[in-house]
Amino acid sequence: MRQSIDRHKVRSIVWQYYLFSGCFTTALSFIFSTYSVFLIAKGFDLLQMNLVNCFFVVGVFCMEIPTGAYADVLGRRNSFIAACFVLSAAMGIYYMADSFWMCVLAELIGAAGSAFCSGSLEAWAVDSVKHTGMRGQLHSIFRREQYVVRIGSIIGSLLGGYIAQGDLALPWLYSSVGLFVLGIVALCIMREEYFERKQFTFSLSVIRTVIVESIRYGVRRKSVLYVVIFGSLITMCVQPLNMQWQLRLVQDFSFNTMGLSWGYVGISIFVMLGSFLSRKFMERVGNEKRALILSQAITTAGVLVAACMVGAWIVLPAFLVHEIGRGMIVPLKRAYMNKRIPSKQRATILSFDSMVNNAGAFIGLVVGGWLAKYYSISTAWIVSGVALAITIPVFLKLKNGDG
Repeated sequence: MRQSIDRHKVRSIVWQYYLFSGCFTTALSFIFSTYSVFLIAKGFDLLQMNLVNCFFVVGVFCMEIPTGAYADVLGRRNSFIAACFVLSAAMGIYYMADSFWMCVLAELIGAAGSAFCSGSLEAWAVDSVKHTGMRGQLHSIFRREQYVVRIGSIIGSLLGGYIAQGDLALPWLYSSVGLFVLGIVALCIMREEYFERKQFTFSLSVIRTVIVESIRYGVRRKSVLYVVIFGSLITMCVQPLNMQWQLRLVQDFSFNTMGLSWGYVGISIFVMLGSFLSRKFMERVGNEKRALILSQAITTAGVLVAACMVGAWIVLPAFLVHEIGRGMIVPLKRAYMNKRIPSKQRATILSFDSMVNNAGAFIGLVVGGWLAKYYSISTAWIVSGVALAITIPVFLKLKNGDG
């Protein structure tokens, strides 16, 4: 007998999902357009700025694997609420930070908050909707949620840029307060009727097992290893641009915080454009592997032009063009991997992908920061562009194991 669907309850869950997802992103994004400028204003050099972010990458690497254990004990609802409060604490510490190590502490706490948050809200929505008896139509829910997230990030970054005009630390305070309030609201209105608490059985051996199994599976499956390594190299190459675009605009083109906010809006729009164009690009190329690799020729061209030119009229458009390529790689990589990963090994191989990707990010942060400190930001970007230009033809020639 088919279970009846409480459509009013489904609508309530979906709207809560949109509300929490949008507000969470908005609160986080207060700092998106001024993060690097804030760190430099604290007296950090370009290498120290990147090293601070390295601690976040390492923290996420260490805490991401046991995320499932957190959720088993706390539940998806409580895991999301914990993320709000932990990230609120991290933002508050950043607001008060007056030294390198206080910033490191904030990054590590922020990494823990990200581990709590990782997939928890999405899983809560899926399980809550299914608990009502509804099946299907989840794709449309997540598609709309992506629009909500992007709008939230644009609103938050614009507000953050406006607030930062008076004090670069204020966006961190607003973010902290916003996340704390969101945690209170979630505590009051979120429900998780389906959840049954499980006994906590996590140990360090679980991390070791997942790492070993992830590496073994990833190495055995050449088609998967191919795209994991390629994605990690792309992540490594674009890290200097992630951390230094704000400083480039401030130092070379005299942008203020509002200008940086509008720059972030431009980035968001061009990433969305890349995501939209990825399907058409795939259809035009006609081959998953070639589409994935060739999409990064757009990234490469944008990086090299932005690195080598000096006028705002050419640097800014080139930088935005490179974001199109970065927007394309996410859906193309996801489609490539989903076709080649069996359901039973999905969690394992995604852990492997995350580990390798974080390793690439770490290397990119260290090398990019060193080059920027001892040479220049433009030099760091040129090296990134050249590395990308070498990577693309090499991976086009390599066989991915599909024959």
